[in-house]
Amino acid sequence: MLRDSAEAELSAGLQDLARNFSLPVDDTALHACLQHFQVLRKWNRVMNLVGDLSVESAIYRHYGESLFLAGSLGQSLRTVADLGSGAGFPGIGVAAMHPRVQVELIEARQKRCAFLRESTRSFPNVSVWNGVGDGFKRMVQMVVARAVDIGMVLDFADHRSADICLLIGESDAGKWRNHLESQGRQCAVLPVPWRPQSVVFSTMDADIPRG
Repeated sequence: MLRDSAEAELSAGLQDLARNFSLPVDDTALHACLQHFQVLRKWNRVMNLVGDLSVESAIYRHYGESLFLAGSLGQSLRTVADLGSGAGFPGIGVAAMHPRVQVELIEARQKRCAFLRESTRSFPNVSVWNGVGDGFKRMVQMVVARAVDIGMVLDFADHRSADICLLIGESDAGKWRNHLESQGRQCAVLPVPWRPQSVVFSTMDADIPRG
């Protein structure tokens, strides 16, 4: 049950986004995002977890882009780490859309981990790990992130023979694509259709179209 107009707007906005851009967001995924949003709004008043938590930014930036990234992931995926998770993006989108995927939210700051644990209590496929990436010893198939140093993400992923799937800016994607392809590595770049200056940047071989 929606508590107020902001939640109703977020629900309607995400449904419109899913319909307009063919995102496979079902009622279960939508409900999971709304539950996270309820807790995020409360904590953001005192912790500033995200700079802009207007309903518009929640729809198009935080949840929308995270769900778009999640929609690009292959169906065989089973383990994902969200490195430097912060407020939970993009890991929340992955967990919401892929209930069979175990998502590890890795966050160094204790207070943010407290938020992540409260906001994901209803997510059976989410675990929160408090620490820096070097201390996380479990193996994963995929590393997702946004607003995290790309070199650090690549190092973390390479030590686990994992792929990466990142939300980054278009210019950064171009630089890192050139860098990785000069090393013989294959990359994919998929612009976010409603915000083309943001892209999904991936080292997956065939899960998303190449741009």
